[in-house]
Amino acid sequence: KVPQNAVTARISLYSFYRTGGEADSYFDNVSLTMNSSAAAPSPAVKGSGLIVNGTASDGMRGWVDPDGLWQTSTNYDGVKEYDSYYFHPKGYRGSNGTRIYQDVNISSYRGMVATLSAQNRAYGSGNDYSMLKMEFFDSYGNLIDSASSAMDQGTSTWHLIQVSANVPQNAVTARISLYSFYRTGSEADSYFDNVSLTMNSSAAVPSPVVKGSGLIVNGTASDGMRGWVDPDGLWQTSTNYDGVKEYDSYYFHPKGYRGSNGTRIYQDVNISSYRGMVATLSAQNRAYGSGNDYSMLKMEFFDSYGNLIDSASSGMDQGTSTWHLIQVSAKVPQNAVTARISLYSFYRTGSEADSYFDNVSLTTDLERVELY
Repeated sequence: KVPQNAVTARISLYSFYRTGGEADSYFDNVSLTMNSSAAAPSPAVKGSGLIVNGTASDGMRGWVDPDGLWQTSTNYDGVKEYDSYYFHPKGYRGSNGTRIYQDVNISSYRGMVATLSAQNRAYGSGNDYSMLKMEFFDSYGNLIDSASSAMDQGTSTWHLIQVSANVPQNAVTARISLYSFYRTGSEADSYFDNVSLTMNSSAAVPSPVVKGSGLIVNGTASDGMRGWVDPDGLWQTSTNYDGVKEYDSYYFHPKGYRGSNGTRIYQDVNISSYRGMVATLSAQNRAYGSGNDYSMLKMEFFDSYGNLIDSASSGMDQGTSTWHLIQVSAKVPQNAVTARISLYSFYRTGSEADSYFDNVSLTTDLERVELY
């Protein structure tokens, strides 16, 4: 913390000689960040914040590779670097994704907004998927909360992906993961560079556990499908559909869907008063059984002419048999007028897509009004 009477901060890089002809210490991308901004912190600083070796310039130092598949390169399979080196898996063709991660002590940052970001690309457009994930653990190693970036569907150019979340008050460790998911071709082609974890002390993401809070109409499903558009005509509300018990009272779910592109419900929210703020879309979610069908949340921001400006999605949740929180956060663009809020269900196995949503919430860092 910067002392109240401080005027100057002396920032030093040290090298200590131990052996050989000279002291061999090399520094690059030196970063000093502050937590004064009320907006989501800029993640564009190379390898900044709390991440060790976010630029891949020191091999795999600082990262755990459970599958033993990841490496760093500058021109792997013709993919040019973003800055210098980048992280990527080699030879992966599995169905569950592969990742590298590192654990960061965040006990000094409780209540702040954590933003995990990276430059990312695939081999070609629409090839393999990439994702960022933060998991927060207490002092006993129990998972408290987690947040994932959108499941990025891959482009052939470098671009920014990110996710923001409020650090829980009892969190001690944040597990920071880079995921690659195989879809097509000879191997999973996901490339990451300039991975950054930054904190912001003055713009906490609001807690998303308030029932149907914020700007969503009928987020608790207690008033049927009021407020929601159902393009496929497949969704309904229930309390005990196919033996699935409610989280709070009623919940949303599709019935009889077995398609390949997913089904959704959505509502459009006037977001023009919240430009520049951090918007968080969250819901309680579950499937029929573990690893069954997939669920996803999505926010799309449109301008006054109906043009899509930006979008953000939660991770593609792979389904568990218990209710759990899923969410996604994004900064509202300055020219945004409407946010389209969607709940998605994707069929994988069984008689129908089994995705259940309750207590859907859209909040900004100034809005916590409950709507029932």
